[in-house]
This record gives sequence, C-alpha cells and structure tokens, in this order.
Amino acid sequence: MRRLLIVGNRVGHDVQRIVLDSSDKLKAQKQEFREMLRKRIDERHAQFIGEEASYKWEGTTAQTLGVRWANIDMPMDERERRGILEEQMQRHRVPSYLGDQARTVLLEEGYQRDVGNGWVELEVRLPSDVIREQFMFDRVQEDAGDADRIIVICGIIHSEKVAERFRDTGAQVEAEIWPSF
Repeated sequence: MRRLLIVGNRVGHDVQRIVLDSSDKLKAQKQEFREMLRKRIDERHAQFIGEEASYKWEGTTAQTLGVRWANIDMPMDERERRGILEEQMQRHRVPSYLGDQARTVLLEEGYQRDVGNGWVELEVRLPSDVIREQFMFDRVQEDAGDADRIIVICGIIHSEKVAERFRDTGAQVEAEIWPSF
C-alpha cells in the first residue's frame, strides 16, 4: 500500500526554489522548509518526491536531498494545449473584511489568508484547477514507479484535492499544511 504525505505550501513556491539573492525573511523560510522536508523524508523513509515547481527554475531544495524527484506541475505549453492557460493566468485574490472572524484557513472555495486588521484575501479555486490536479496525480503515479513512500509538495490550494485523488486509490494519505496555521 502506498503511503503519501501531501505538503500544502501556504507561503508561496519561492521557498522551494534554489536562489541565492533572497531577502533575510525568505532565506529563513527556505531554511525552515529545507529542515521540515529533510525531517519528513527521514521520518517516512521517502523514496520519491513529486513537486509542483516552475520549469523556469534552476533547481529546488527537494532535488538536493537525495531522493528520486520529479516536477509534477503542468508545463505552460500543456496548459495552453488543454485550453486552461488563460484562466490559470487570471488567478487573483479577493479582499474581504471579516472583522473578528478573520482567519487563515483552507476553504472549499479557496485559500483564505488573514492579512490583518480584520481583513482577509481569498485565493479562489478555479475550475481548471481540477485539470491541473489530475495532471499532478497522474505524474506522481507515473514517475513514482514502484515507490510506496511518497511526498508530494504543492500549493495549499491544491493539497486537499490531490490528497483526495490518492485516497480514492486506497493509499494511506496524510495532508500537512506548511507552515501550519
């Protein structure tokens, strides 16, 4: 039985990227991400990492940790071929004032981030996210081969939907938001 950990990154994909010219805050987040990922690899004896990452990047932290790795994100030309590129490029955040009810949470309609003083921003799920998530799932299924201990790193907005796909196969799945709320 496959055992998966789905890591939903809630601070942005730049923490995954290997870049030397980062701000002090981003450098600290990158170090925390590396430490968390190393720990999860060791705890779970991970054999494969599937990561949503830009194809423009020179490398990611996950690639440097000695575990078989694959980029599971859908390339831009594939998004265009499937007719979802334009919609995916239109992802935006919707501000709302919620007062005392403001909180950071993953909702069915998207990722709601508390931005302070009672305000939140909702990063709305798009209909085409379903197509990208299926692509990520398919890539892990193909690229993991016979690995049965797998870590998947994706944006928080995709994490639960990707986890559901693997649960539907009978896999044992944990989903973790990083950093936690």
